Amino acid sequence: MRRVAVVAVAQTKFQRRRPDLMPAQMVYGVCKEVVAKAGIDRSEIDFTAAGSADYLEGRPFSFGQALRYEGAWPPINETHLEMDGGWAAYYAWIRLVTGKYDTALVTSWNKSSEASIHHVMNIALDPFYESAIGAGPIPLAALQARAYMNRTGVTSEHLAKVAVKNRRNALKNPYAQVKKDSTVQEALSSPMLSDPLHVADCPPISDGAVAIILAAEGKAERLCSRPAWVTGVHHASDSGIIGFRDLAEVPAVRAAAQGAYKMAGISDPLRDLDVAEVCETFSHQELMLYEGLGFCGPGEGGKLLDSGMTEAGGELAVNPSGGCLAADPIMCRSLVRLGEAALQVMGQAEERQVPGAKRALAHGTYGECLQGNIVWILEAD
Repeated sequence: MRRVAVVAVAQTKFQRRRPDLMPAQMVYGVCKEVVAKAGIDRSEIDFTAAGSADYLEGRPFSFGQALRYEGAWPPINETHLEMDGGWAAYYAWIRLVTGKYDTALVTSWNKSSEASIHHVMNIALDPFYESAIGAGPIPLAALQARAYMNRTGVTSEHLAKVAVKNRRNALKNPYAQVKKDSTVQEALSSPMLSDPLHVADCPPISDGAVAIILAAEGKAERLCSRPAWVTGVHHASDSGIIGFRDLAEVPAVRAAAQGAYKMAGISDPLRDLDVAEVCETFSHQELMLYEGLGFCGPGEGGKLLDSGMTEAGGELAVNPSGGCLAADPIMCRSLVRLGEAALQVMGQAEERQVPGAKRALAHGTYGECLQGNIVWILEAD
C-alpha cells in the first residue's frame, strides 16, 4: 500500500454571510490557491473529489456548477459525496493508496447562511418520532450535554472553559469567524438557547470553502518539502435514530480512533500526539471527544481540561485553530480539521503553529450528536 500525504491546503476566511460570492466562486478561489501552493498545473491533477449538500443549497445537483472550477472540466475522473468533505478526502485517499492515481484535489463548500440549519437538519432525523416533534441540532445537543453532565459531573463552567479556550486560540487564526479573548463568566452570561447550552457553547453559522491536495509517495516529496503523511485513518458511525443511542457515550468516536491508532502504531495518544484538531460542534462535545479519542479515562474530560494539558502550550494542543466554535461551515468542518492538522505537521500554521509538531490527529463528524466520525493521523518524516 502506497503512502499518501497532504501537500497543500487552502481555505477562505469563514464569515457569517458571503452574499458577494456564489458557491462555485468560493470553490474557484480555494482550488486556484491550493494548486498554486502545490506548484503544479491543473493538468497534473488526476482525480477530484468534493463534498457538499444540495439541501443546504436549495437545489438538486448543485455540485455540477462547481465541477469546472474544481478542475474536473474538461472531463477527468471525479466524484461528489453528498456529505462532509472529510469523507470526500477519505475516498480520494483510497484511490491513491491503491495506485489508481498519483494526485487528488479534494474540496468542500458551504453557505449555511442561505438555509435554515434547524429545518434542513431536521429532515435527516427519524420521520415518525424525531423529525415530527421539530427536533434540531441545538435541542438535541442540549439533550446530549445534559446526559453527559449527569454521567460525569462536568459543569457548565467546564463547557464555558472550552468555548473561551477555543475562541481565544482563534485570535491567531486569520480564517476564523468568531475570535475573542473573553472570560468564563462572560460565556456563562450569554443567553441560554436550550438548557444547558448558552450562545457561547454553540457554533456560528458560517459560509466558506476549503481545498487540499493529496499526493502519493514519489510525487508528494516533489510537491512539498515536508508532507503530512497519512499514517492512520478509520471511520465509524452510530445509529441515525437518536432514540436508539445513549447520548452520554460516543462509541463511534472510540471505534474510529482505535482503528486509526492501530494503523498508525499509536499506543498512548496523549503522549504520542502533539496536536489534535477535533470537531467540537458544541462545547461539551470537546470534553466527550477527549474521552472517546482516548486522551483521558471515562468521565475525566473535565479534569483534563482543568489541568491545562489541552491548551495551545500544553502537552497536547487541542484546536489551536479555534475549532468549530470559531467557524462551522457544516459541510467543510471535517476537511478544515484535516487541513489544519496538516498545516501543523507541515510547519505552515503561521501564528497558530504548535512548536515542534510532528504528529497530529484530525477528527471529523457528521449527523447529530457525534453520529458519524472519522479520525486521521498525520505525521512528518
